[in-house]
Amino acid sequence: MQLLDKSQKNMSSKRFSLKRNFTYSLAGNLSYAFSQWIIVMLIAKFGTPEMVGRYSLGLAITAPVFLFLNVNLRAIQATDTKNEYQFIDYFYNRNITNLIGVLIVLCIISGLNLNKETQIIIFIMSICKVLETICDVSFGLFQQNERMDYVSMSKIIQSLLSIFFVTFAIVTFNNLFLAVVLNGVSFLLTFIFYNLYKIYKITGIKLETEVFNIKNNFSYKKVWSLFVIGLPLGIAASLDSFNANIPRYFLQYFMNEKYVGYFSAIFFIMASGGTIITALAQSATPRLARLYNESIKQFALLLKKLIVFALVLGLIGIILSLFFGDLILSVLYSPDYSKFNILFILLMIAATIWYISSFIGTALMATRKFNSQMLIYIITTVVSVIGAIFLIPSYGLLGAGLLIILSHIARLIVTTFIYCKIIKNRVR
Repeated sequence: MQLLDKSQKNMSSKRFSLKRNFTYSLAGNLSYAFSQWIIVMLIAKFGTPEMVGRYSLGLAITAPVFLFLNVNLRAIQATDTKNEYQFIDYFYNRNITNLIGVLIVLCIISGLNLNKETQIIIFIMSICKVLETICDVSFGLFQQNERMDYVSMSKIIQSLLSIFFVTFAIVTFNNLFLAVVLNGVSFLLTFIFYNLYKIYKITGIKLETEVFNIKNNFSYKKVWSLFVIGLPLGIAASLDSFNANIPRYFLQYFMNEKYVGYFSAIFFIMASGGTIITALAQSATPRLARLYNESIKQFALLLKKLIVFALVLGLIGIILSLFFGDLILSVLYSPDYSKFNILFILLMIAATIWYISSFIGTALMATRKFNSQMLIYIITTVVSVIGAIFLIPSYGLLGAGLLIILSHIARLIVTTFIYCKIIKNRVR
């Protein structure tokens, strides 16, 4: 394992600039977001709103489970400037939690009043999550070494495979089950034929052989320690996902899968802007982590630049939805979706608030004050649940849009308060 430390030191000398890493990260995240949007678009155009709703419900059920158990290892890796853990420790942790995640999803769907087809789709989507999160743990290694070009290329390869496979399944057979299965295969192929080689290039170990050398490589203490360290992040991430999916849960309960489909399709447009924000946040995280320790003034300056970028991007989205919303929804999906343009506008307003709070949250992550993340999402989730109870039964889809705005305002307020408190203590 000494080879790992030596190799990572060699890689650190090859780190790219923030601008270059952002460019790579943006390319990868856009390709991934585009592939996810293509899946929804294909289902909406060639299938039914019920099929979109079934697919979205699968995401809504599996995402919180895996986000909690995966304890945001990528953030821990990216900010691990002292190399306290080896990559193999992260990998073992991820696979153990993935197994638990599949079992939990099985328990959830067996206890819900869902038809057999929907249950099968959700189970297969849980397997896809396993494959996706295995890729993600390698991204943490790449990000730690500021090689976002590796992350980008992996996402581009997976996205192209996913688009090809899903298009084949939906257009040719109109089969959601086959589309979900093949989407999972795209993650598997990418990890085997690309990610493994890049892992070897950075660490100097062949993961496919070392992972089975449990006697020498597996450390229960380190694997458990990672879970404990990341537990606040896992709770925060799962609450964030749960919070984002609260409108879907309430729409499913008070209305039906058709309206879940309408909401989810339009929400994906909001999420596409988040792809740009996420790309920049991921690129900036290691830089912010170093600046927090070296120069608090430069740390704050970089955050201000990120916030201005978020504000500009959000305003562009609001303007487009106001003047071209009907046309955008008709072209992307079908004319039937254009009647929900007000929902589109509300979601773009929410997106602007979301983008700003995301960057402030990224700065908090860079300080490694992980416990603060949990408090943010607990408060946000409580606000969202209370808001959903009053808004969705009375206003339907528009209530869901207002709920998203309310939840992101709550997140922005709490995140900003905690950030200011931490920086104030740091300056002292």
